[in-house]
Amino acid sequence: MPLAKYRQDAIFRATNKISSRILNDSIAHANILIETMIGLAGPDDVVRIYSGDLPSGSFSEPLKNTKAKEILIVLDDDSKLQWLESFPPSCLERIKVRKISRPRPNHFFSVSSGAFRFETEAATFRAEANFNEPETSEKLTKAFERYWTDATPVSLVQA
Repeated sequence: MPLAKYRQDAIFRATNKISSRILNDSIAHANILIETMIGLAGPDDVVRIYSGDLPSGSFSEPLKNTKAKEILIVLDDDSKLQWLESFPPSCLERIKVRKISRPRPNHFFSVSSGAFRFETEAATFRAEANFNEPETSEKLTKAFERYWTDATPVSLVQA
């Protein structure tokens, strides 16, 4: 599917809260899902991200622009977060980051209103996502909470 059509489909699913799985098989698809799900999170939402190293090219704009009240992030590698230093304090105060003690096999993120993206093959960015599947989002939230407990806080330096 061409990227423009994939983006259009993602936005349609998000704004209409359509519950059906969407496949993600490239970094470009992952970026569209990140942009759409995190970017369209509402002011009552909590975004939970478990990532390898939180690539700025994928997450910078969605994290800056989201209206989510809180963004919780668990990382395998916290050595590449300098790009967060450019965020305004109003953004940084909503973001909490931790580094996990032992990496887990599948990266994912979820939005408390029911959206999620779950990576099945990290090397190819292959994943499944849904914009309105609260049951799976809740399962991922529970996994995230276990990861959060097994992680240590990372300090974000404000510019």
